[in-house]
Amino acid sequence: MSTTVTFDPPEERHSTLWISDGNVVLSAESLDKARTILFRIHKSLLSDQSEVFASMFAMPQGLDNEGKAVEMYEGLPLVKLPDDAESLEVLIQALRDTLYVLIFSPYFNLGQPTFAHLSDSPFYEHSTKSDTPLRVQPALLLASKYLMNELRAKLIRIVEFQWPLDRNELERRDAILDRTKKIELGSECEWSHMYLPEPAAAISLAEEFNIQSIMPAAYYDLMRCSPSRDWDDALEEMPFIMDPGNYLKPARWHLLPPVALLKLLKLRDLFENREFAWTTLWQVMPKCESRKRCREILTSIHKSKNEDAFTRICSLRARNPLFVIRGIEERLLVSDMCLDCNCEVEAYITTARNEIWEELCRISCAPVSP
Repeated sequence: MSTTVTFDPPEERHSTLWISDGNVVLSAESLDKARTILFRIHKSLLSDQSEVFASMFAMPQGLDNEGKAVEMYEGLPLVKLPDDAESLEVLIQALRDTLYVLIFSPYFNLGQPTFAHLSDSPFYEHSTKSDTPLRVQPALLLASKYLMNELRAKLIRIVEFQWPLDRNELERRDAILDRTKKIELGSECEWSHMYLPEPAAAISLAEEFNIQSIMPAAYYDLMRCSPSRDWDDALEEMPFIMDPGNYLKPARWHLLPPVALLKLLKLRDLFENREFAWTTLWQVMPKCESRKRCREILTSIHKSKNEDAFTRICSLRARNPLFVIRGIEERLLVSDMCLDCNCEVEAYITTARNEIWEELCRISCAPVSP
């Protein structure tokens, strides 16, 4: 049957999402406005997930939801969507296999969408750019727009999987990064960027779709990144390691929305200027009989000249207080401090950790003002 509608710009069938027994055709313009991409799929793929599409397809044959005649393409109903073809392709692929956005998305190169056919690239090509939020965003945007709640939840879980969701998990992951280096071909090398989630893109996604579960860990990680280093530029360099003492980890700073930058400045200001329990640990007066000796041990842990701990505490206080606390705790374990004093200091450490996490959650998850 001949085509009953013309397209401007000219139409082009999607190379893999033109299903021979599909019963509906979707059209969307490419981002460069050079082509109209046609997708032939099954209605049920959309209607099973979306109330919006279910209502649309429930209309009498040949009529749209306004009672007007539906345009046809080769005998099939044609639905013209206002979304870009690149995002629509990612949405359809995510509906077929949610892991698609994590394993392969051919349209995105470091967050800059460019239209291409699936056949132009190998099918399952795992991303090594730590760009999961950039891959998820198009599908998540359309899933939210068309009320695809189940798909939206799955996409958010993919993002959550990359980030610690509580303080204990954050500290466990950081402790591994503090101590471990990747061993490759018998030689020691740095952790590759592909093993480290990039915080700025994650924060941008979280702020756009209110994913509060990842905000505390992502903002905490961003505090430790170097503002002078860009993530995508660093991909061209040697693999880098997130060294808690050097803070050379880059970020996609250009993706931060204004509200995120404001929250980051508030966190930095908070940790620089407010005294938490951990900043006054050495002032704890041990209550044991060997008070003087335990006090000297505690003071030496903070002001060790060999490790320059006092300088580290001053310089790291705003960026990584949990790292400083872990260092204090590790030195306490090998010290001669008595059991009673050790328990008292541990209680202060627990209070300090809780204070840090509570303030981190309060600021990072604060609602955005209209």
